[in-house]
Amino acid sequence: MSERKCPGAQIPATKKDCWHSYGLQSLTPTRFVVVVNKILSHRHTLITPSRKNIGIVQNISI
Repeated sequence: MSERKCPGAQIPATKKDCWHSYGLQSLTPTRFVVVVNKILSHRHTLITPSRKNIGIVQNISI
């Protein structure tokens, strides 16, 4: 196994500012309130799932 070039050097953690609704479900209640307040104040972004018509039969008139 190769050694690290700089011992103790780590990549700094990034701040999460985009949230998916599924990710919000796994938060603790206090963390959920903090994140939702930031989403409502437009400091964080809520990612909405895309709507695709896969598997949906559409009525087509001929």
